[in-house]
Amino acid sequence: MILNDAREKIRQKNPFLDDIKYPHHCRMAPLLSRIQARDDEAFRLSVDSLSMILDPHDGIRELGNDAAHVATEAEKTAAIMSDVDGLSTRERDCFRNIYGYAYGRPPIKPT
Repeated sequence: MILNDAREKIRQKNPFLDDIKYPHHCRMAPLLSRIQARDDEAFRLSVDSLSMILDPHDGIRELGNDAAHVATEAEKTAAIMSDVDGLSTRERDCFRNIYGYAYGRPPIKPT
């Protein structure tokens, strides 16, 4: 759900993305620069984060799709903030960036 929300937001702010099929990772840096020039909130995103958002075949998207669609916001936050779900450090950092972009605030670790 976080990836879907981020993808919807990034496409709304960058309509030119509708004309681009998923770009290969090697072209992500210039694409991110173009997006960041048009979208003030995109500073939160890295090349890896952008790839996770735009790649419809990303393994992380497929793994989390079923669970995320029924998760509460607290559950989504807990999933990206905890170390128990099997995400790598890079993936967790990307999700924190994506969450911040999608919802306009960083995730806060539940107490």
